[in-house]
Amino acid sequence: MITHDVSKINRDFQYLAPFFSLLLQQAITECQDQGLPIYLFEGYRCAARQGYLFEQGRSREGKIITKARPGHSWHQYGVAADLCFKHNGQWAWHKDDPWDKVHQVMHDFGFETLSWEKAHVQWVGEMTIAKAKQITQDHGMLVLWTMIEGNKGKIQH
Repeated sequence: MITHDVSKINRDFQYLAPFFSLLLQQAITECQDQGLPIYLFEGYRCAARQGYLFEQGRSREGKIITKARPGHSWHQYGVAADLCFKHNGQWAWHKDDPWDKVHQVMHDFGFETLSWEKAHVQWVGEMTIAKAKQITQDHGMLVLWTMIEGNKGKIQH
């Protein structure tokens, strides 16, 4: 199991499902080629990090930033990422950033996006989080990734 300091953001593509990582890098490059300064802000999260983020705004100071408890985030399964714009070398969360254009590129590459969380992209097909959790517990992450990758043609936007 991959673990790291729960307070640190993981921007390493190697911890994502290989097919997801490759397509995400290609989609981000396409965004940048179109003049959209988008980058990977956070990819894989271990359960401890997801718990740490979930506690923010609840039992720990700060603004609530996730509704997902540990085990209930696609980040933990290596098939979700949060993207962010960089303006003048600084991470930026401007409400007027052109997320619609980013989402179009992501959709063109087959990614799912969320209307309520603009920065989030994922690739889960028809898989439910409960099924992903069970498959991972019973067979491991590689089997889950193979099953999700096999559903690439069944993406729901």
